[in-house]
Amino acid sequence: IHSISWLDQRHFLSIDNDGKRIRIWNIYRKEILNELISSQNTLQSLYVHLLTNDSNKRQEYLIIGKSINERDLLIFEYTQPYDDQIDSSNIPIC
Repeated sequence: IHSISWLDQRHFLSIDNDGKRIRIWNIYRKEILNELISSQNTLQSLYVHLLTNDSNKRQEYLIIGKSINERDLLIFEYTQPYDDQIDSSNIPIC
């Protein structure tokens, strides 16, 4: 793992050493919930922004990946329900 960033109190994101693979981990079960492979650029760092949407009762995250040369940004959206009892394993990252 090259670097990690917190997503929320139960999950974190990791970038592999090659900078191509982003993973979402559950800290309690120590397992990978979702994985995204970047085919275009090598990522150096991730930034997470929480966007709360009260109308559809979901927490929406904007995940921004910055390339090594700092010229390219990759933007991903991740959504999960407000309910803490529901896990995000079935919610895709895009």
